[in-house]
Amino acid sequence: MSAGTRPTALVTGAGRAAGIAASLVLDLARHTPLGRLKMPQDCAHPVTFLCPAEGGWINGRLLQCDGGLA
Repeated sequence: MSAGTRPTALVTGAGRAAGIAASLVLDLARHTPLGRLKMPQDCAHPVTFLCPAEGGWINGRLLQCDGGLA
């Protein structure tokens, strides 16, 4: 991870399996600019934009898919 970046919470089934309480998830969501946590599709959409030829000139960049936290 490069300087200035930080991981953000991503909602997956692993959190439920690990026993993370729904109240904690809701509390985290309230503290984000968008009022919700990141879902897998929030990361997948930018990737699907960059993969076809139309995204070919975009390279060497870090996309911050953090919902405005950075």
